[in-house]
Amino acid sequence: MTHVTKKAVLQILAISTITIVYVLSIMKITSAGCNISSLNIIFFITTIFLLSIVDIIEKEVILELIITSFIVKVIVLAISYNTIEMSNLLVSLVSTVIFLSGYKLISKAIGFGDLLILSLSILFIGLKYSLLILTISLVLASIIGGAYLIIFRKGRFARIPFIPFVSISLAIIILGENI
Repeated sequence: MTHVTKKAVLQILAISTITIVYVLSIMKITSAGCNISSLNIIFFITTIFLLSIVDIIEKEVILELIITSFIVKVIVLAISYNTIEMSNLLVSLVSTVIFLSGYKLISKAIGFGDLLILSLSILFIGLKYSLLILTISLVLASIIGGAYLIIFRKGRFARIPFIPFVSISLAIIILGENI
């Protein structure tokens, strides 16, 4: 009998949910008067939310969900062909290569999945908002993570999930400004 791990269940749940949400959104896009930009935000919020939950529970990132999100976004770009979003794709790919190149230098400070999330945010919401998300996330992580380390007397190298801070930053940006 096969042993199913909690991580496998979370992966299946996350990938299934994000795929269902995106397919339903595409089906409703014309009837609801929704545009591709709104759909991107909904898809990105759902992805980040699911990744945050997994990051809190497992302190890991579901790489398959990030790859699925990249692939779905590229397919939508191929269908809609929006030049601004195509430039986001190029910037996202370049930033991914840069992040991967420099990962060894910063691997103790930020995880590989966190870097991929930042690349994914560039693809979905653009460089300007991604840099804002990064800044707010780092400030929140420093304050809340620092307090956590002090209060619970954790070591300096304790692993703190970063993606929930990205989710909170995204919510702050969406509430504060119309993306």
